[in-house]
Amino acid sequence: MKIAFIVQSEGRGHLTQAIAMYQLLVKNGHEIVGVFVGGSGKQLPDFFEKAIQSSIFPLKSPYLIFKNKRLSLLATTLNIFKHLFDYFKSLKVLNHQLKTLQPDLILNFYESLGGIHQRFYKPVAPMICIGHQYLLLHPDFKHPEGWFDRLIVNTNTKLTAWKAQKLLALSFDKTTDYQRIKITPPLVRAEVLDLETSNENFILVYVTNAALADDIIAWQAQNKHIKIQGFWDKPTMIINENLVFNAINSTLFLDKMSRCTGVMTTAGFESVCEAILLNKPIMIVPVPEHYEQACNAIDAERIKAGIQSETFDFDRFINFIPQFEPIGESFKLWVQDAEKIFLKEIV
Repeated sequence: MKIAFIVQSEGRGHLTQAIAMYQLLVKNGHEIVGVFVGGSGKQLPDFFEKAIQSSIFPLKSPYLIFKNKRLSLLATTLNIFKHLFDYFKSLKVLNHQLKTLQPDLILNFYESLGGIHQRFYKPVAPMICIGHQYLLLHPDFKHPEGWFDRLIVNTNTKLTAWKAQKLLALSFDKTTDYQRIKITPPLVRAEVLDLETSNENFILVYVTNAALADDIIAWQAQNKHIKIQGFWDKPTMIINENLVFNAINSTLFLDKMSRCTGVMTTAGFESVCEAILLNKPIMIVPVPEHYEQACNAIDAERIKAGIQSETFDFDRFINFIPQFEPIGESFKLWVQDAEKIFLKEIV
């Protein structure tokens, strides 16, 4: 089967999910004829371009804007209107390339242009959507407070899934399917399952927005004996001998995670899944005003993957680490069903 990917590039979660699906499908004899990557237009991470041995087409598409360490809905909305012409151009490029490639199926990793294209252009092929966000449309999902934020997130999620054949909702655990929503395991790259773990007495920190690093730097300045390896969306910066912020690098990130004492991370679904599989204590810190991350944090705490916090509270996390009870082995059984379940749902 010839398959095209459409991928939202914000953060690293959708990118790593696309890599895992690419590995799974190629292993089973399918051809990925093209990968369309939407986002702000910034350079794609090296780990993605190295892993995907197919033609990659960058597209300008809506993305989130952060101000003062918070997600700004107003700035995000204004930015969308500012770049509407760019998005129309991207849709034309997407439509032209899909007609040229003639895939049998389109897999959309939470990119809004995918749903808009299927709605307003003659579809070249059926589309299936993949992402943790589709679980938020399930009636059994436990949401945090905030009806307006929930409305905004779910409206965007439905936009990505316009005219989709089915929605594959990545979930921490199994629950009942609902209408088009099919519950699936997380998409985790093969190399994560093969990693050996150790404890080298440092804390791994991942922030999706570099502005969130300010509090971490301030805390460590008062606790310089605590070793911290951080990752952010800026070039690598050595703050002092015990505090380094690394540019996002998937291979290095997994290597550090396998050797750390614990993981403190903004509430992206993929990073939490990787930490669970490696049996690492986790503190999950949703980005302020980011409703989707608040949902992820509640869901991760529900399965006892770790604890959530409004801030990067190192003192609380250090006290939590000795009490942590890993759930990685049972979680791994669910993840190992992924290949069978995805092949059934996709091909």
